[in-house]
Amino acid sequence: MNRYIGKLVNSFARNVHMCLFLTCIFVLVLTVLLSREVRADDFILEPPLGTKHESDGGTRPDDPREAPPLKTKHEHPDKMVIRPVDRLTKNDFVSTLDEFKQVPSPLSANKYGESAFPLQQDRSTKKVFVNTLSDELRLVPSLEIKQEYNDNIYLQPRRQSTTEDFVSTASPQIEIAKKTEAVEMSLFARLDQRYYWKNNELNATDQTYRGTLRYVVNPRLSFTGRGDYIQDSRPDRDLFTTGLVLSSLKRHRQIYGLTTDYAFSETTAARLSYDYLKDTYEKTKVVDMESNTVNLGFIHDLAYLANNTKTRVNFGFAHYLFTGTQIDNYTGTVGLVRQLNELWNVTIDVGLRYTNSQFTFQPSYFLPPEQKQSNGLGGTGQIALVYKGEKTNMNFAVVRDVAPAYGQVGATERTMFSFNMDRRFTYELSGIFTASYILNKSDQSEFSANKIDYETLTVSPTLRYTVSKDFFVESSYNYVRYLNNATNQVASRNLFMVRFYLQHRFFE
Repeated sequence: MNRYIGKLVNSFARNVHMCLFLTCIFVLVLTVLLSREVRADDFILEPPLGTKHESDGGTRPDDPREAPPLKTKHEHPDKMVIRPVDRLTKNDFVSTLDEFKQVPSPLSANKYGESAFPLQQDRSTKKVFVNTLSDELRLVPSLEIKQEYNDNIYLQPRRQSTTEDFVSTASPQIEIAKKTEAVEMSLFARLDQRYYWKNNELNATDQTYRGTLRYVVNPRLSFTGRGDYIQDSRPDRDLFTTGLVLSSLKRHRQIYGLTTDYAFSETTAARLSYDYLKDTYEKTKVVDMESNTVNLGFIHDLAYLANNTKTRVNFGFAHYLFTGTQIDNYTGTVGLVRQLNELWNVTIDVGLRYTNSQFTFQPSYFLPPEQKQSNGLGGTGQIALVYKGEKTNMNFAVVRDVAPAYGQVGATERTMFSFNMDRRFTYELSGIFTASYILNKSDQSEFSANKIDYETLTVSPTLRYTVSKDFFVESSYNYVRYLNNATNQVASRNLFMVRFYLQHRFFE
């Protein structure tokens, strides 16, 4: 009898995370059933995946949690007052090259086809606005519950023993945004509590904190400061933005930045930005990194030559510092932004880069280390094609530049092909499809002492059912193929996920 009782207790202990997960689902469903009746205007249209949301003046890809700046009470969404700085939007300044030079957003979406609630959208005008009683304050607490099955957590080669597990994650978060005529402020905090059903040693609590402050001196001049602190430990934390895999070691990341925007006239403007990043790992077998990035961009409206066309010039400098390695990368690009029609727009940037690398190289175990230096000239640029329809949004992009290899010694020449599409089938049901192919390549003694040659393919379809403007359920599948050409090893992974997201908006 005692043996059967012991088995029952052990079975319950092994499945306590599943019981907790099912309890959370029940609470969420019960909350929805007790909520008010769903109306047609509760449902939202998603922005195209892969677009940038730059309320902080930075370049943070795929972060729909970051809403555009709140409009003041004097601005009606359908009758916007066009100021000199409004004619040239923030997105016009930003090249997706910055996704490689700067840090991916700590809240980056599309990791598994997932994204949080964007703001409501007026279908008649297709302008994004905040539907609140007061346009000056927003407070949005939320809770995300996620259940995953991962058949290769560390993306190990299939001929080796792989680690598979069920993973339950609870993520409470809160966002506060405040705006006056001259100041915009936003604060964000998020916790990710992960439970591994079998590999309990991987259980962790990740944290993300972020603050942004923007000050408008006058209609021509504004300053934006931002700071982030991220503590994370997922092995695939950078996989979907860099194509590289890390271990489960905890990483502490600090990001600080300052941006200045200045409009010379109604047709010409400039942006100067500086970003500092520091990555520190809790153990020494993964390499720490620091980076300083400066970008200067100019944009000019060519309306007198061609409608809906702007030209831009970008200059960049990035200084990367690893243990025993220092890399300086200079870039210059010339680009064009053109709205082809109401549905299509295209962005093209082409240019050159000059890279100087200094690193410690040890030819063999019997010889002392040597200091090496490498200089190289290469191409850099991007092409992006975006479609924005009433029910379907999609974009395709190709980007090439030198970028740091996080967790490793040195940098790589990174080329990324990406395709994103979302389709609203009904008010309640929508689908999301994302795919990317990333090449990371660096010859030995080029950007580092070691050779880097990886290819990463990711494909992720997602189905989402929107119950109300504050609650949705989605299910997704993610496939990854990871090829290390330097060692001729191939790894693949299948990840299945169900996600529940619930929020409440105050001051509406």
